[in-house]
This record gives sequence, C-alpha cells and structure tokens, in this order.
Amino acid sequence: MSQIKEAITLSFLADSLALGGHWIYDQKVLKKHSWEHLQAPLIKDFHPHKQAGELTHYGDQTLVLLQSLAEKKEFDLQDFALKWQNLFLDYSDYIDHATRISLDNFKLGWGPEDSGSMMNDLAGAARIFPLFLLYARDLEVLEEAAQAQTAMTHKHEQVVEASSFLSRVGFALLQNPDLEKALEFGLEKEFTYLPAKKWLEKARAHLDLPADQVLLKLGQTCHIDEAFPATLYLLLKFFTTPKQGLIANVLGGGDSAARGLILGFFFGLTPKGKELLSLWLPEFKLAATLKSLLDQF
Repeated sequence: MSQIKEAITLSFLADSLALGGHWIYDQKVLKKHSWEHLQAPLIKDFHPHKQAGELTHYGDQTLVLLQSLAEKKEFDLQDFALKWQNLFLDYSDYIDHATRISLDNFKLGWGPEDSGSMMNDLAGAARIFPLFLLYARDLEVLEEAAQAQTAMTHKHEQVVEASSFLSRVGFALLQNPDLEKALEFGLEKEFTYLPAKKWLEKARAHLDLPADQVLLKLGQTCHIDEAFPATLYLLLKFFTTPKQGLIANVLGGGDSAARGLILGFFFGLTPKGKELLSLWLPEFKLAATLKSLLDQF
C-alpha cells in the first residue's frame, strides 16, 4: 500500500509541477525557467489565482475522487459525481469545455452514467490513479471503476478505453516493475476504439530524438491522439530517470498536466521516482491534506 500511496503522491506533485507551464506551447518561454521547483503559472490565462505548489483543475478533480474514496471506502459514482459538482460551485480556476458540458448535463437532470461530454481529452482518463488504493488487486473492478469515473466527464470511446489501458499497465507494474512487460499486458486486451498498439509503436519510433522535438512532432495538445503517444514516449524515454522525465514533460509544453498525472504515478512506482517526493513534497501546499486522505487507507 505504501508503494501506491507514494505513486499517487508523485502523480499529484507532477500535476503541481506542470501548473507553472500549463498550456504554454512556446517551448522557448518554458526553457527560460528552471523546473527544479514548483512554480506559479507563468501566464494567468488559465490559472489566474493559482499559486506555486497548488494543483491544476485536473489535479483538483483527482483530489475529489480521492476524497470520495476515503469517505466511502469504495468507488461510489454517485458520491463522486456530487463531490465533483460541488467543487465547481464557486471555483475560481479554469473550467475546461468537457467540465462545462458535464455540469450542464447534470443541471438538466442527467445522471453520472450519462453526463459525460464527447470531448477526447486524455485528462478524463488521467484522474484514475486513486482507485488503485482500493482495487490494486482486482483488475476487473479497477477497470470498471476507471471507465466509470472517466465517462462521467469524457465518454469519448478512446478516452474511456485509455483508462482501461492505464489501469492494466499500473496493475502489471505493481506485480513486476518491468515497463515493457507492463505495456505488453496493457495491450493484451482487445480495444475496440483505442489504437493503443499503433500509438505505442509511434512513441517507440521517436525514442532516439530529444523530448522537446518529439513533443512538437507528436503533438502538445490535450487531444488523445496527440497526448496518448506523447505520454507513452515520455514514459519509455525516462522510466529510469523520472526527474528528467517530469521536467521534460513541462518543457515539452501544451497540456503537460494530464501527461504529468499519468507519468507521476508510473514513475512513482520506481525507486528513483520515490526519491522525488523529498524534492517537491515540501513545496506542495496540499501536502497535509493529501497525507490525511492517504492515511485513511
């Protein structure tokens, strides 16, 4: 359990690290700054009131999932949906398009099984990792919960299936910290909509190139056809050097927060990933809140 808690902690820290450069696409701007420490947003367009050490709106939503799991001791979609909606009652940070659509659907009386937008942002699947606290030994339930929490806001078929793939990779890594075998296990499932094998091959084909160039080539946006292969590239490239990987993720630009939540969890399952907790956790403003929630498992 401690291994999972450490990985979840690094997932949140990776989101917080990404906050400083989130949705900045100009890599030259990002390279002017050091990313050894958590920073406040360099521009105020998307996160006008956030401070260094806080979370993006993706991280905030993931924290809501963790709060629901801690209270209910199970994944309760109705409870998660209620807490998720309450988060946005007086929210001063950016509210993305998928969230706005889902909130509107809830206001129309739709339930959480139907409320999701058809946006194809990887971020919907990037929230799943707190589920490992309860279901790390039950892959079937883990996948079902991951898909349900994802579809609540992103019912695009590729995003929902991406949550299943990520669940399988994490499940395998907890059994054996061999990334290649974990990715193979992820691909053992036959996906109807997610071209996971194709996108993994695309990521592998760029491993000899520098990360900044690859992110420009694969795509910096939140859309899954760009974000999924870009995340896999960073995972493969930096699995044994996670600090460089999380910094390279920020320097790559664009939607680094969704990529960061995923990379942080997987990197956190490695010995070198755990070492990063002492680097960034003292700067994390929600450290006490996170510890209190994790201590309930």
